[in-house]
Amino acid sequence: MNAVRALTTSRDPALRLLLGTIALLLVNLWVWLKAHLVTSTPRSARAAARTWLDQALRLDRFGDLLLEAIKARYQVHSALHYPFPFATPLKL
Repeated sequence: MNAVRALTTSRDPALRLLLGTIALLLVNLWVWLKAHLVTSTPRSARAAARTWLDQALRLDRFGDLLLEAIKARYQVHSALHYPFPFATPLKL
């Protein structure tokens, strides 16, 4: 559950309870999704599907996928556009 829990320094118990509840819901969604994907595959391939899901859809990766989907939905940019020209080229 720590993989999807929000980090906060707030002492407000209502906020902390809300964030903990959201983390618990995300974990339950992750478990349900994996179970649904395994049960929707043919019986002969379920063991291989379970093994693949355990490697490909870990909880931290699921959290990263959700974060990327939220960023894409709300068009979040992680770069800052500098509108002025540089006098000298930057040396990295």
